[in-house]
Parts: sequence; structure tokens; C-alpha cells
Amino acid sequence: MIRKNCSIRKRSLALAAAFCIAFTGTAYGAGAPEEGWYQETYHSDKDYSEMKYEGFDRSKLDGLLDELERILDSCEAGRETTIVNLYWEISSQIDWLLTQKQLNSLIYYKDATNEEAQIREQELNQIVNEAGDRTYTVLKRVLDSPYHDVLAAEIGESGLEQLEAYEPMTEREFELQEQETKLVQEYNEAVLASYTAVVDGEEWTTERYNEEPPEDYGKDLAVYKALMVEKNQAAGEIYQEMVQVRNEIAREQGYDNFAEYAYEEIYQRDFSTEDIQSVYKEVKEYIVPLLNDLTIASSMTDLEALVEATADKTGEEILDEIEPFIGQVHPALAEAFVFMREHHLYDIEADEKKLNVGFTTSLPSYGVPFIFNKPYGYYADYKTMIHEFGHYNQQFHSTEQSLWETSRMDVYEIHSQGLEVLFYPYAEELFGDGGETFQYETIGGMLYSIREGCLYDEFQNQVYSSPDMTLEEINQTFLRLSSEYGYQYEEGEDQAYSWVEVPHTFESPMYYIGYATSALAALDIWTESLEDREAAVDKYMRMTQIGGSEPFCKVMEDSGFDDIFQEGVIGEMAFSIRDIMDIEEKMAEYTQQAEQGTEGSGIPAAAGTAIMAAAAILLVAAAVLTKKRRSRQEQEERTEDDGQE
Repeated sequence: MIRKNCSIRKRSLALAAAFCIAFTGTAYGAGAPEEGWYQETYHSDKDYSEMKYEGFDRSKLDGLLDELERILDSCEAGRETTIVNLYWEISSQIDWLLTQKQLNSLIYYKDATNEEAQIREQELNQIVNEAGDRTYTVLKRVLDSPYHDVLAAEIGESGLEQLEAYEPMTEREFELQEQETKLVQEYNEAVLASYTAVVDGEEWTTERYNEEPPEDYGKDLAVYKALMVEKNQAAGEIYQEMVQVRNEIAREQGYDNFAEYAYEEIYQRDFSTEDIQSVYKEVKEYIVPLLNDLTIASSMTDLEALVEATADKTGEEILDEIEPFIGQVHPALAEAFVFMREHHLYDIEADEKKLNVGFTTSLPSYGVPFIFNKPYGYYADYKTMIHEFGHYNQQFHSTEQSLWETSRMDVYEIHSQGLEVLFYPYAEELFGDGGETFQYETIGGMLYSIREGCLYDEFQNQVYSSPDMTLEEINQTFLRLSSEYGYQYEEGEDQAYSWVEVPHTFESPMYYIGYATSALAALDIWTESLEDREAAVDKYMRMTQIGGSEPFCKVMEDSGFDDIFQEGVIGEMAFSIRDIMDIEEKMAEYTQQAEQGTEGSGIPAAAGTAIMAAAAILLVAAAVLTKKRRSRQEQEERTEDDGQE
């Protein structure tokens, strides 16, 4: 995931900063450019330890904007050079503001109990909100003056388009943004809070359950569910308020609901909430059964070897192990990786105070990205690091000004998930006998992203379209939809509760579909790589070069990807994956072992079947029942075991 400040049409910089993902782009064409994939860009030589939070003095920015307005008010001629210089000084101040905001956010994410950082977060959001709005408003005045062409030459086509469409925020929008920021912080507090539940007359707390869960599997699930009901009540009530606030934000801009608004204005998608319905349908029909079968087939691989090869590795050890392969994907990636390590532009070690998230963000004043992650302690940490470095590399080579960065995350997630699939051939060298399992995890992870991306998008679409749902009705909606996507629940269950564990729904609304669309594109890259590795890598590198300069469908068409909105394309991809992964063969092997029982164990066939099924369920999230975080792998485990996402 990327967390970035980015400009949005008809929106201020601050609203973008609240839940926006963004990167950049340059022109592209077929094949590798003669001059290389990336242009030279500025990178500070400072180590991250030297990048201290210093706060932001708004008076300098206001002074620059005042001076620019004086020139416009006086209608002075011949001030072209002054206009250009003022623009770049203003841009530099915005960079510094966004950098300070992100540095404070990193402090907050490292320790969510840090009240000082939490207060600063609110204050900085307000400053970004107000300063961004005034900056866009004043710069738009320049476009309406005789200096139009002077400014247009500096901000480029993307900046010009955004600025011309920009509408100053109303007082009510400022109020709504402040409400939203507070609600997001309340959610973060709610997911970290301790809860208490009574099961069979015994009192359980979150801390007790995490430290000493019940040995009995049935009781473990009962306690987990009881605590989740309490968390759902707290976080769900916050979400109900968020829905009302966000729908009002959307109505302020002339949209019926926030889902429609987010698609067009925040993420600038060139497909609508109606268009995506066909993808939901094909995913339910083809991807869901494929994921189920692949999960079972993967139980025929050596999970234990992968767990042993990756258990309890430190962040630095993981970086050491994947570094040799980064340059094998493409030498241009190695430059960014080496710079990242030399300047310690990551926080990836375990710390209980950290929020349960992983993301890449931008520090524009220093010209560098930064990776933050709370690790799991097993092989998922390798996947996360590869994934986030895909974001990091694209940002490292970005040439876009932060004022005009876009938020087309459907494209950005290809940078991360595409790199994951290009690591596929290195799995055996990395993990030995566990390599095949990691390969299944990689492709299974893509399928999982597709399923979850569609599920959570359809879920949010329905909630924002029916904003007066009670919490019970929201929980029932999630149970109904998740059942359509292959979740299984105990008989008699009428609500599902743990959707509140996914922070994107609260912090980055309508983001999740980007995991699905980009995973479909990544699988396109992967299947091509098996036939023509060089062409597939070129396609991937081209995507990192494009960044977010064009919307998803246009980029897919121009780059030669299959059209996922065309009937049958997703189904054809699913059939291809079945063949490539030998799923039918492994399913037959699984069935044979299940029928015969576990060889040499003395276990009857029925028990053998149960054990084999349990092995398949545990593949995606081995040995992490007590880790409650937004892990895709962990969510799958809970889904398959007890119907809880």
C-alpha cells in the first residue's frame, strides 16, 4: 500500500492527504528507451536518522502567496521571472509541509499511543487543508491572468488540468474534513483497544487471548468471536459516522454518494461503480473456486520447509536475502534498493507499539520514499518487503511535483504486485524445499487480492448507497456478500463482524478494488513472463515509468494488457492458471491421500481428510492465530476456519 499526499481535482491537498495514494509518470512506448527507463531525479544524501520532525511555519508560505497576489492585483507586466521563482518557492514550501506531515505520521504509526504525535497529526491535517486550498486558489488566479502561459509551462499538462478543474473548499468542507480526521483517529484507537468478553462463564480480555489462547480449537474460535463482536461494536459505530460524513462530502461536490465520488475524484478511475459489477460477477464465478482449489493443491507442497526457512527473520536479514534478486529482475531496480539500504529508508522491525500496517510513503523535500511495516514473523514478511519495494522503486524514480501527483492506485498497485510475481522463479533459490510453497503463496496471494478487493469494494458500494443501515444491517450485508465470495459460516450465523479489521475501509475508502484490478494485471505479467521473460519485465518496467500519469483502462490498453471488463477474459485467465500450476494434478493427489488417510499415521481416512483440509486452510496464514492485524494471509485463515474475514 502507498500512503501519499496528492492533489485531487476539485479537492484540496489536505483531503488528498487523508486517504490518497499517488505516484507519477513520464511518457512511454514499446521496449526499453535508449536512455534507460528512468530520468535522473534528486535524492538527498541524508540518512533517515537525520530527517527529524521540525514542524511547519506557515508564515513563509503565506508570505509567498501574498506576494504573488499583490502582483496579480496590481496587474504588473514583465514579472514573468518573479512569477516562476515564486511558484517554485511555493512548491518547495508545500513539499516541506507534506514532508513534515509524513515524518510526524511515521512517529504516530510507530507508537499509536503517542498523544503528542496524535495531536500534531490533527493540527498538520488542518494546516495542509487550509494551506493547500489557498495555494490552489492563488495559483488558479495566475491561470486567469496574462501569466497563464508562464505558469502552465512550469506545472505541466497534469498540473494544468487539475488546477483548471479545482474548486476552492467551502467552510462546510473544512468542517467535514476535520470530522473525518478525528473519526480515523478514533478508529485507530478502537482497533488497538483492549476488549472484554465472557465465554462459558469465563472472562477473557484481548491481552489474555493474545498471550494464552485456549488450547481447545472450538473454544479458541468462541473467544475470538466474542472479542470480535465487542471490537465490531466500537469500530462499527465509528464507521457509521464516517459514512454520513463522507456522503456529505460527496454531496458537496454534486455526487449521489461517496463511492461514486471516490471513483471519479479521488482515484480518477476511467471505470465506474457500474462498470465494476461485471468484474465482481466473473470473480465470483471463476476466481473464487480457483482460489479454493489452489489452496487445497498447495497443501501438497512443503509448507514446513518454508516456515523453517523464514521464521523469525529480522528485517535486515530479509533485505540481505532478497537483495541479490532485485537486480536480476532488472539492474535499474538495484540502484533504488542499494540507496534505500544505505540511507536506512525503512522501519520494518518488530515493535508491539506499532500500528498493524505496512505502507510506502513519500518525503518530497528529501526526494525519497520510506517503507513502514509491522512484521508478521514468518514468510509473509518477504512478500510484504518485495511488494513495498515495488512501490518504493517507482516513487524513487518519480519526476512528478508533489503538488500535482495523481491518485490512480489501480495502476500503482501493479508496481508492487507485479514485482511479487516477477520474483516467482527465484523462490527455490531463496527458500529451498519451501520454494514451491512460496510460489503457490505468490499466485494464491494475487487471487486472494482479487477476491478481497472485489468483496470490500462491493461491500463499501452497498453501504455508501444505503447510508442509514444499522450496524446489524452492515454486518449482515458483509456476511451475505462474503458468502457469495466463498466465505463459509456456521449454520445460523446472521452477522459477520471482523470486516472492521481492514483499515483501508476506514482510512482509505474505496481503495481496495485497486488490489483486485492490479492483481489481474500482475497475473497478466506473470503468465507472459513464463513464455517471454524479457518482454514481461519490459512491460513491468514500462508500468513503473508511467506511474499514475494515465488512468487504468487506458494504460492497460496502451500497454497490451487484456481487458478485464470484457466478458470471458477473467475466466480464461483462471483456466490458464489452473494449467500452469498443475492444480488438477495436485487436487487428485490430495484426494487420493485424503481417501487413504495419512500414510503411516494410523489415522483413518475421515480423519486424514480433516487433517488435509486443515493443512490447506493453514497454508495462507500458518501459525498466526494470535496476530490480529490486516494481514491478507491471516484474514484468509479466519475466513476459512470460522467464517470471519
